[in-house]
Amino acid sequence: MGLPKGHFIPYQIINVMFKKNILALLATAFFIFLATSIAAQKDSVKTTILKEVTVQSKKPIIKQEIDRIIYNVQADPESGSKNTISILKKIPFVSVDASENLLLKGNSSYQILLNGKPSGIIEKDPKNFLRNLPASSVQKIEVITTPPAKYDAEGLAGIINIITVKKIAEGYAGDINFNQSFPTGGPGIGANINIKKQKWGISGFAGINKNIIPSTIFDNNQISSNLIVQQIGNKSSNQSSGYFGTSFSYEIDSIHLLSIQFSKNKSNSDGLENQISKLLNPINLVQGYTANNRNDGTGDGNDFSFDYQLGFKKNKQQLLTFSFRNSAFSNSKANQINYQQKLNFSEPDFYQDNQSSASENTAQIDFVTPIKKINFETGLKAILRKNNSDFSVYNLVNNNLVKDPSKSDLYTNTQNVYSFYQSARFGIKDWSFQTGLRLEYTSVNANFITNALIVNQQYLNIIPTINIQKKLTEISSLNAGFSQRIKRPGINRLNPFVDRSNPAFEITGNPSLQAVLNNSVNMGYSRNGKVTLMFSIDYSFSKNIDLKVTRLNTSTGITRTTYENTGKASRIGLDFSLGYPITPNLNFGLNGNIAKFNIEGMVNNVLINNDLFTYYVDISIGYKLESGWQFNANMNANSKNPSGLQSVINEIIASSVSVSKDLIKNKLGFSAYLNNPFTKFRDNIEKLQGADFNQQNIAQNYFRMYGFSVNYRFGKLKESIPKNRRSIRNDDLSN
Repeated sequence: MGLPKGHFIPYQIINVMFKKNILALLATAFFIFLATSIAAQKDSVKTTILKEVTVQSKKPIIKQEIDRIIYNVQADPESGSKNTISILKKIPFVSVDASENLLLKGNSSYQILLNGKPSGIIEKDPKNFLRNLPASSVQKIEVITTPPAKYDAEGLAGIINIITVKKIAEGYAGDINFNQSFPTGGPGIGANINIKKQKWGISGFAGINKNIIPSTIFDNNQISSNLIVQQIGNKSSNQSSGYFGTSFSYEIDSIHLLSIQFSKNKSNSDGLENQISKLLNPINLVQGYTANNRNDGTGDGNDFSFDYQLGFKKNKQQLLTFSFRNSAFSNSKANQINYQQKLNFSEPDFYQDNQSSASENTAQIDFVTPIKKINFETGLKAILRKNNSDFSVYNLVNNNLVKDPSKSDLYTNTQNVYSFYQSARFGIKDWSFQTGLRLEYTSVNANFITNALIVNQQYLNIIPTINIQKKLTEISSLNAGFSQRIKRPGINRLNPFVDRSNPAFEITGNPSLQAVLNNSVNMGYSRNGKVTLMFSIDYSFSKNIDLKVTRLNTSTGITRTTYENTGKASRIGLDFSLGYPITPNLNFGLNGNIAKFNIEGMVNNVLINNDLFTYYVDISIGYKLESGWQFNANMNANSKNPSGLQSVINEIIASSVSVSKDLIKNKLGFSAYLNNPFTKFRDNIEKLQGADFNQQNIAQNYFRMYGFSVNYRFGKLKESIPKNRRSIRNDDLSN
């Protein structure tokens, strides 16, 4: 994958990618044409023999509410044989790229909740969790596009709330799902169970999986005024993870409900990276070396929470809830770097280690009451967070590891957030209104214990929200909303640990980062009949945004990347979704967005603009045979996208075909898929431009993948386990 010197996107790479993507496009088009032809023939035959028509009432799959879209997973015929990540591809405003990374309105900045609450399980690795979560165990998925005042959510794109099934009569019910993917990924198994006995309800879920990525190659090039950095190499990794969670509820009587939740997750990873690095001037090789980087990491997290809900006999609409949550997780990351074939390179072999942890305690009180025709909600909340990072670097001297104090430190960060909110919801004829105001006071204290450096921040934010819905007909409506959200940096961006595993390119966090205030305005239309149509125009803008910034130190030749509150950003976009049943057995789906990004900020006293017009289009078609076999084809195209103030990632065209069937109706389901059949590898290309350098990083990824999934459902689903209507949601942090 070597590049011609001084060239960034070689013609050969573009030519090969174009040809392979055209083949994938033609194959998918042929599949769609074939399925349509078969459907037309079958429907024609059915028309000649049809003697009686039975009209059945079906529960709508998609419902538009004033601030969210609700997708009824249990009403989807594919839910019995698919995993949750496959279902998410079909939901309006949600897209899934070729690597199964989720985007909301074309944006990676959003929050995922599980049953209305944050969960360490899903926060750590949402892709693996959703891949192993059977869709049959999910009741519905909410896409909250304009979060109301009761949420602390970051407001860039919104919230995806996954609500699992908790509907059983006396007895038990559950699902078991096994999946396997090749050549990357690996085996995974997930299960859930719900038990109800009189006033007691118990829910549990668990899963384990492996993610194996065989060796792939990479190529990094940087050109500055007088130097060229060239790096080529290969890397591989192996990760395993597991999780389990449980929930207990006890209905004391008709107005008192107590519930307790607990979950835990663990992960282990190891990898190997081999690299050849050269530093050249226009005439000679200035410096060179080969490096071997062995890395490993672990993760450990747990969540505990309880909710006490009190109703009122005189007014069943009144509700008082007391909630508490404790969560904690720890991560370790270590690298052992060995150098050979040194040329004018004096750095010793070294070992770097970072032990980080975060804990959070939350207490919350919520009260809901109607006054005449207005429904009021109010609440108080306190979040107490503590982050720690203990990082060290050890140099190998005379076969002994010697700690380097200049590159080691112990960092602590506390963040306390105290908030109050008030919201109101009411309707006037065909109009619905939801307004709210949230006050948040934040206190931040950061301490570099070794260097005796302290950072303090205090700020108060007043955050308004308004949502309006106009019902046009029984199946159509207009929606509009405005929200303002505060986004606080998480430990990943605050951590001052400097990752020096690649000596030429260092990465570090910034403990002085400040919160970002984001404004979002949207207007949309939805129609939920035989044809489902939804589109929304959104405009969002932020100032003092925390952007990824890269600088080259010309004296040392080292490039360092960090985060800074350096600029502003805006996005105006059109998000759209269309679902059309061509025939009773043939369905067509379209999801996508087009947007204009404007990002600007200062780097080395130079104003940098990163303006891009972007698009995402996902086309899918599904055909179901009378025998129960379901065939699906999918094609999506994603344009270039900004990945920071100075960087852009390349476009992608992906395709997939899948087949599924209920082998035993409502009991045993099977599905198999093939992604990108004509392209084994894809190059992920990031282009980065600084004031005094141009850089391109190419990472080879496996693109062609295939796999299968088996899902077994047991028990019967009838009535619901009691569940608190209000609980803790901590979703204000950015990743």
